[in-house]
Amino acid sequence: KDDQKVKVEVKGTTSKRADSILMTRNEVELHKSPDESTALIIVCDINLIKGREPEAKGGRLEVFFPWDISTWEITPSAYQVSRK
Repeated sequence: KDDQKVKVEVKGTTSKRADSILMTRNEVELHKSPDESTALIIVCDINLIKGREPEAKGGRLEVFFPWDISTWEITPSAYQVSRK
């Protein structure tokens, strides 16, 4: 609207609640920019049917807009370990 740019992060989860997602370091840094408008959209409670051809059904949409990533707790969940 009116040439406003919004950075949107979209995530999906089988979790019942939209209160925790995994993000890469680059995704986190992208949304930390204070001069940008950001949104987070999470599809939660997805029913994942496993098999030869996996299928996802259902889900509930949660929209956070505007989204301030600084109001969420950011916890490292993986590390890259490289030989010196």
